[in-house]
Amino acid sequence: MIKSWLFPYQCLLCKCRSDQKRDLCSYCEKQLTEYKNRCAQCGLWLEETESGICGHCLKFPPAFERVIVASDYLPQSAYLLHQFKFHHRFAEGKVLAALLAQTLKKTYQDSAWPDVIVPVPLHYKRLFSRGYNQALLLAKNLNLPIKIDYRLLRRVRHTPRQALLSGKRRRRNLKGAFKIVKPVAGLHIALVDDVITTGSTLQAIALQLKNADAGQVDVWAALRTQIHPKH
Repeated sequence: MIKSWLFPYQCLLCKCRSDQKRDLCSYCEKQLTEYKNRCAQCGLWLEETESGICGHCLKFPPAFERVIVASDYLPQSAYLLHQFKFHHRFAEGKVLAALLAQTLKKTYQDSAWPDVIVPVPLHYKRLFSRGYNQALLLAKNLNLPIKIDYRLLRRVRHTPRQALLSGKRRRRNLKGAFKIVKPVAGLHIALVDDVITTGSTLQAIALQLKNADAGQVDVWAALRTQIHPKH
């Protein structure tokens, strides 16, 4: 009874009592959040001797200024995401959001926070099928004092799942998929998504926002795969 009172949380990965005030023990958290030398712009790994921005971003600059993620796409983190995204396991989503919020607070301690958080929207057909937008739930569970505007951007075209497509087909698939429905001129915007693979979706949205005179676009995501986009 005393142990249960002292350690009321259970790790969602190892199933042991958590030594933290969240459903993730410090050991499992360390496996997910181990420091990686990342490109400041796209979040992909750099060599130990490198720093700043990777060669790909220098050659093909993305429309967003920075990518901030909670973890890489690892077996453990992918399990948490899959449970949250496809099985209505919201405790897993809260853990991922807590890890992301932790990283965000470190990242922005010496720079200005965005003006608004914009979750990547789902088309209404997919939203109806799933029952919720996982990006919106992640954004809400960050518990940051920043406005979340889930109506600023709308997905107006139902498209095949990006994961099933090649890089070139991903970009073609996204043409005309999103519509900006509010003024964004001068705004510093944080786009929130669950996972970044090639980054095609976020690049398409960020480019559209920049073309509408948004001041800065940052990307926040729970997970990041180490897949380099092809041009």
